Amino acid sequence: MSLYLVIFILSVIIIALLVWQWRHQRMLSLRVRLIREALRNKDFMFRLPTKRMLPGDRNLHVALNEMFGEINRLLARNEVESWQRLTRVLTHEIMNAMTPISSITQVYIDSSLVKGTPLEEGMRAIYDTSLSLGTFVDSYRKLTQLQSPHIEEVALIDVLSTVRMLYPQVEWHVDLENKQMRVLADSGLMRQVLVNIVKNAVEAEFDSADCIIMAAAVADYRVKERASQKMKKTADDEITLTLVKNPDILKEVETLVREKLAAPNQPVEEAVEV
Repeated sequence: MSLYLVIFILSVIIIALLVWQWRHQRMLSLRVRLIREALRNKDFMFRLPTKRMLPGDRNLHVALNEMFGEINRLLARNEVESWQRLTRVLTHEIMNAMTPISSITQVYIDSSLVKGTPLEEGMRAIYDTSLSLGTFVDSYRKLTQLQSPHIEEVALIDVLSTVRMLYPQVEWHVDLENKQMRVLADSGLMRQVLVNIVKNAVEAEFDSADCIIMAAAVADYRVKERASQKMKKTADDEITLTLVKNPDILKEVETLVREKLAAPNQPVEEAVEV
């Protein structure tokens, strides 16, 4: 092998090493820029590749990925702790404000000057709402736990009457066929949902707000006459039930909207239908 051939081979090897080193440095520079961009955007979920690399580079990237993961976990933990501290402070202040309201309204409800007067219903609405809000705040305080609703028999007319008293400036139409109708629900959550819906609707456009809260029928027909208690067996082997059509709620809403569009300057009655 001649000297020139050896020099040529060595030159090729050196050039190849220089090109590989140049490309390797460019790759490192690109990844450094990506890391800086991730830090600037606080994106600690960023991960560097670890495949098809030299052992030293792979170990460095694995260590950086682990560091990013630990930083992300620490930030998430601090964020949760900060949110919990803020929630405790806010709920504490809200409860401090709600407690005297509940106490004062309870005193007025028990007073002989209020009992039997129109003020009693309003005071009871304030009292029930403050209790519901207190329960809601207490549940909100326990963010780390999934709270189960307190299911009980609730009289719909009582819940609607409570919400109705909170907005006396709104003209209400309650269409409840059976005034004694009771449902299984969490009364506090149901009342809070209705209050939020009515409040948002009224505040959106108070002068011309049409607030329609409906519970759509689950079937097209219903029993004409409902038994007040369990039906006992008789000597007859057959029993006849008479069914009647349920009202088409969507059609009624469409008619109401069309009337509103046809006469925009005439107020349309705000309705709460169940």
